[in-house]
Amino acid sequence: MIEQKTNRRSIVLQILVVLVLCLVISAALYVTGVFEPPPGDRQVTVEVKASGGFALITYDDSQLKIEEGKTVTTPWRRTVRLANGTSIILTAGNPTQAGTLSCQILLDGKVWKEEAVKAPRDKVTCAGIVP
Repeated sequence: MIEQKTNRRSIVLQILVVLVLCLVISAALYVTGVFEPPPGDRQVTVEVKASGGFALITYDDSQLKIEEGKTVTTPWRRTVRLANGTSIILTAGNPTQAGTLSCQILLDGKVWKEEAVKAPRDKVTCAGIVP
């Protein structure tokens, strides 16, 4: 009986020590800013490629909005700096309905979103919210 009480106290004490350690580590990480999102903005590059040499695009970010399917020569590329939380939507269509079509979004030089199709599919969409 006495041994069971001693074991229980030991287990409770161990649990309390682990909880205190977790709280101390969490507080230290919070104070150092580990849980904060990175400040500022990100370099975002959007790109459309089409084997036919041109595409119809619709594009929207906080700085530029292209509606109604503007015709662009490919490869079409736009590089901007956007704040965290900005949404980006790029849709491209292939009016020739032949060959390949692709879109890509690069975030700070690294591929973040991409899609590619071959005819007869004729649309791609790359979209996201800048982390």
